[in-house]
Amino acid sequence: MILTPNIYSGGYKKELLSGRYSKFIGVNSDKEISRYNGYFTSIYKSNKCFILDCDAHSHEEIPSESMWVKVANNSTNSFFEALEEYQITVSLENPQIPNIFIEGLHIDYTKDGYLTGKNKTNYCVQYSPSLNSYIGGRGSGKSTALDLINFVLTQEFKDDSHLYFFSQHGEVSVLVHYYNEEYIVTMELPHFGSSVELIADLSDLDPSIYREKIYYNKNKIKQKILRKFVSVYKITKIKSNEFIAEKQAHRKATIEKFYDDRYSINSLVEKANNNEFGGFIQDLFFSDGYLDALGKKIKFNSNNGLLKFLGNIGKILEERKSKVESRINPYNLSQKDKMRIVYIQKNVNVYELPHSLEIPKSRISREYDITQKEATEYIHYLIRTLSFNEFIKLWI
Repeated sequence: MILTPNIYSGGYKKELLSGRYSKFIGVNSDKEISRYNGYFTSIYKSNKCFILDCDAHSHEEIPSESMWVKVANNSTNSFFEALEEYQITVSLENPQIPNIFIEGLHIDYTKDGYLTGKNKTNYCVQYSPSLNSYIGGRGSGKSTALDLINFVLTQEFKDDSHLYFFSQHGEVSVLVHYYNEEYIVTMELPHFGSSVELIADLSDLDPSIYREKIYYNKNKIKQKILRKFVSVYKITKIKSNEFIAEKQAHRKATIEKFYDDRYSINSLVEKANNNEFGGFIQDLFFSDGYLDALGKKIKFNSNNGLLKFLGNIGKILEERKSKVESRINPYNLSQKDKMRIVYIQKNVNVYELPHSLEIPKSRISREYDITQKEATEYIHYLIRTLSFNEFIKLWI
C-alpha cells in the first residue's frame, strides 16, 4: 500500500503507475497492448511489460480465456522468477510448432557401442519440437548423439576411424516429423574387428586379406552405405496404437527434403576452422545446378580448339561472374550493414604452378646443355612476362 496525504491527486496516480511500482500491466487481449503502451510511454515516460491476465470463468472459456505460466515448482517465487527475464521468458502468442524437426533417436544396444542406456539397454531419447540441449561432462556423448544423427541422414564421416566408431553401434533409428507426416530413417553398418576390414568391405574388397593400410574413395563408400545400409519408412497411424511402415524407394530425395546438413553447427564450426566457407557458400547458393562446373567449359581436342578457348576465356569468366552476382547481390542487399559476400576471380599466378615441370633431365642436358632447374626458371619467367594465355599460344 502506498501511504500519501494526496491519495486522490494526480500525483498519486502517477506514482502508482510509475516503473517503481508497476512493472507489469495486465490486459485481457493482446490487441490492447499498443494502445496502453502508447499511453504509458507518452505520459509516464516508461515502458511496461504486458501480460495477458484474462481468466476463464467456466471450462468452456479455457481455450480462449487463459494465461499459461511454466515454472519450476508451484510457488509465488517461481512465478516472479518466470517474469524476471520478460523479453525471453514471456510469450503473448501460442507456441508455433515447426513443420520439420527430429522427434527422437533410438540406438540398439551393443557391447562395443559408445551410446547405451542404463544397465546395458537401448539408448532412446525423445526430442522437443522447440529447444533441445545436451548437458554433460567431457566424453559423456553429447557430440556423439548429434554426429550419429548427422551420419544416418547424410552418411558423412571424417575419416576411417570415425566411420569405424559409428559401425560399433547397433541399428540407429532417427524419427523425423515432416509437415504432419512421420518418417523413420534406419542404419546399421556391418561389424568388423578393425577400420581397415570395414573399409575393405565397403570398398568391395575381401576384408579377410591382411592390409596394413587401405586407400578408399569416400564418395563411393557414402553411396554404398546409402544404397545397402540405409532404409527410410513413412509411418502412418491406422488406429490408436497401430501403425504401418511404408518403405520409401527414393531414400536420398526423401531425406534431403527434411534434412540439410549445411546448417549443422558442428559442420559450420569445422568449416570455419578449416577455412572452407567458400565451399559452404557455393553449396548454399548453387547446389541446384544453376552454376555449371568451370571444367565443363574447357572443351577442345586440337590446337585450333585450344586457341579458340583461350580467346573466349574472358567472355566465359565474365558470364560466370554475372551468374554468381545474380545470386549473391540480392542476398547482400538483404544483409546490408550486417555482412557481405564478395566474389573475386583470380588470374593464373605463376607461383602457384608446379615448381618442378615434367622435363626429361637427360634430354635437355644432352641436346641443349641446360639443367632442369634452368629450364623451369625460364618457363616461369616467360609466363610472368607474356601472361599465361600468351605463353600457351607461344607453344602452339
